[in-house]
Amino acid sequence: MNICYLLGNGFDLSLLMKTSYKNFLDDYLSINNENKEIVNDIQKLKTYIIDKGYDENSLWSDCELGFAEFTGEFSDSVEDKQSFLNAYFDFLSNLANYLRQEQSKLNSYNMDIIVDEFISTIINFDKKLLPDDSQIYANVLSVNEDINVNIINFNYTESVDAIAFDYVNKKKKLGKHRAFDIQLNEIVHIHGMNDEGMILGVNDHLQLKNPSFADILVKHKINEYKKLGIPKHVEEILQASKVYVIFGMSIGVTDKYWFEYIANKVLNDMNRLIVIIGYYDKHSFKYPQQIHFKDEEYVNKFLSMTSLDEKQKNNVRKRIIVESNTQVFGFKIELKKN
Repeated sequence: MNICYLLGNGFDLSLLMKTSYKNFLDDYLSINNENKEIVNDIQKLKTYIIDKGYDENSLWSDCELGFAEFTGEFSDSVEDKQSFLNAYFDFLSNLANYLRQEQSKLNSYNMDIIVDEFISTIINFDKKLLPDDSQIYANVLSVNEDINVNIINFNYTESVDAIAFDYVNKKKKLGKHRAFDIQLNEIVHIHGMNDEGMILGVNDHLQLKNPSFADILVKHKINEYKKLGIPKHVEEILQASKVYVIFGMSIGVTDKYWFEYIANKVLNDMNRLIVIIGYYDKHSFKYPQQIHFKDEEYVNKFLSMTSLDEKQKNNVRKRIIVESNTQVFGFKIELKKN
């Protein structure tokens, strides 16, 4: 039986890495570029970002949609596209440097504690859920077979790779769930990594202000340029999976394709299950009704990524559970002792 975890920026934030869009922009906008040939192009992007505004609630999907809208400032000419690319590539280069610096924090952490929590979450995932949801999850896992886990990483960082290194590269088993072995098969970086082909863009050309920039910003096209077969491989992983755990993702429209793909798999096999791990402010959400309505927001947002009709959405809705403020990947960060 296969389980697929889809990890977003929330995973790195749980490791106390300052990887939010705002965190990066605060750094990026303070950098003085000394390359006189492209400094005007870079300044045009920075001015655009400042004029549009951002705050602690800004998401990486907002960043991608921002670039999509930024294309409207350019014509279809080769010169204008090059001007856009100058700013875009500079943005990515600085983002890679910034994330590399944040990722280096792991070097000062007691990684044994982090690895233990990572393994505990995957092996004892049902125990991290509330009783009713735990039973639904357990029912899906009631088949008598070993469990294979795959991770689709939407982050550029290699934090999860560092945590799971021995279990992927050395093929060590994570442990057992009941009497069955749990194996972590692979981690796929669907959007590339810091040092290798970062992909930042949109779901399709319809999200672009200037559709002629599709060859630059549509994610599937960029992945095709890499010729690594990653989208097809991710589809194969999702096709083979029985459970989809979505953690730390904003469920944004710039990755709409993948949420719709999962929804269709569930629609065609109602034995599958989607688990969305959400978050809410405990001070603002004190009552069951409030928490329920917040959970429904997550479900509705996920379903809004699809082109399913209402009857189909209601069927898929039955196979979605939302758990917020759980101890899933509840990392306790301790520094190494000297």
